Amino acid sequence: MSEMDLEAVRAALRAHNPAALLELPEGQWLDAKGAPYELRDPHAVEELAKDVAAFANGGGGVIVVGITTRPEQGREILDKVSSVGRASVDLDRWRKLIRQHITPAPRGTSVEWSDDRQGACVVYIDIPAQDPGCLFVVAAPTGKKGAPRTDTVAVPVREADGTHWLPRTELQRLLSNGVAASGMTTAQALADLLREAVAQRQPEAGPQIGQGLPSRQEFSGAPRACGSGSCSSEAVGTTITDATDVVH
Repeated sequence: MSEMDLEAVRAALRAHNPAALLELPEGQWLDAKGAPYELRDPHAVEELAKDVAAFANGGGGVIVVGITTRPEQGREILDKVSSVGRASVDLDRWRKLIRQHITPAPRGTSVEWSDDRQGACVVYIDIPAQDPGCLFVVAAPTGKKGAPRTDTVAVPVREADGTHWLPRTELQRLLSNGVAASGMTTAQALADLLREAVAQRQPEAGPQIGQGLPSRQEFSGAPRACGSGSCSSEAVGTTITDATDVVH
């Protein structure tokens, strides 16, 4: 069985020699897909984001699209280059979806072709190691079309040769640790986060269409009410609803 480390795999793909990966096992830093993600299907878009975010959370790795696998002694072995037609994949769209659906977007991630010009043609996604203190999240999957929801969160993790969701109990523990490290109470931390979220959704300063209308004045006044340190539930609820309407 072939033995290559992650850097050797990256070098082979950059040298347009995808067949060099055959007989490697899938693992912590290598995943193979026999066919491209069908991005017309919302589930496939979510799967793309999940796979990339999992590698970003796990120290980096490579996803190779266009190589089938076979089971062998409990592992998946890269078996054959099935090849990907260039007309069937829009690399720019893949890059855009990765940026849109993963928060924050993993730095340095590349989506490229590896083609030996003799019939072996694959797409590979190379996710470099990220800041070890950064957690990459996606919206909880819904299988529906449209922009990812901003009020849900899920954490994909890579474990051996599989990609899984971080259990809710572990996610809650991470959030609680973050609140504890801030030195604030849970109520204070949530209030601060809410104020930041509202502020980020405000229109930029300067003349705007409709400026001066009563509805615009009421909307812009809501964050100031929160900023005074006493956020009423009515003020917060109105601000979130209005901000969401503006975004969508």
